[in-house]
Amino acid sequence: CANNSLRMNNVSGAMIVAQMGVLPARVDHWNAMGDVIMEALEPVSDLIVVPKGEPGAGECFDHCVFSTPTFSQEQRDFFTKECKALGVDVKPFGTPENARFFKNWKFMNSIPDMPHTESIVRHAFDMKVPFNFTAADWEHVGAIMCDVARKADELKQ
Repeated sequence: CANNSLRMNNVSGAMIVAQMGVLPARVDHWNAMGDVIMEALEPVSDLIVVPKGEPGAGECFDHCVFSTPTFSQEQRDFFTKECKALGVDVKPFGTPENARFFKNWKFMNSIPDMPHTESIVRHAFDMKVPFNFTAADWEHVGAIMCDVARKADELKQ
């Protein structure tokens, strides 16, 4: 998926304002698809952990952020590679390629040692939730992720 981030100007602002009326329906769709993903991943909830939302906070499930807290680096690499080979693009946070990983922040002169934070980030993944995917698509994606997670789990035995 293309990154559609942009700097706000008058033209982009006018286009965004014109879309405001459809946002609630889109958020409802994304959240309904999030429910499908969560249900599809339930069989491996001990291997793939999707944090629950905070009570009272509004959510938009346009990304699925999850972790694999019991996986070793070898298992995470296997999970990433095998999912991608099957068409499911999961992005690990804690890699040299991920700009969101604090160790990659080149704008800081020095980065403090944060082993607990690094451990959490190393186990975290992000998966985009395309708006045009249907419930059947997400059931299929979930089945792939469950199968690959089980195979990755077998690597430690």
